[in-house]
Amino acid sequence: MKHEPSAVLRTDAAAARLNLSPQRLAKMRLDGTGPAFCKVGRTVLYRLEDLDKWLAGCRRISTSDPGPAGTKAIEEDIAPNRLAIFSPTADQAIAGPRRKPRGRRASDPSNRKTT
Repeated sequence: MKHEPSAVLRTDAAAARLNLSPQRLAKMRLDGTGPAFCKVGRTVLYRLEDLDKWLAGCRRISTSDPGPAGTKAIEEDIAPNRLAIFSPTADQAIAGPRRKPRGRRASDPSNRKTT
């Protein structure tokens, strides 16, 4: 049996297929809310199967319909990188949030001498 390579599209062609701008697709890729993608060097590629699967997951019957994307199993199947983006690494969990430095800066107006 001969293995057919899956068809791939670059960002601009994938965005056109989804009726989105390339910038919107790039933002969705950054947020982890868009379709699955592959990186080959610096080139971002989208498989047609992944675009179709992601688009099917966005299907709704009405505006109040949460759709199947609300379930964790579907989210992992449609956008597996989405869940990894929002989970902190072990180092971040231990270190906690960054805090502002204490003390006054020289550029702070309340720190100036008045004569």
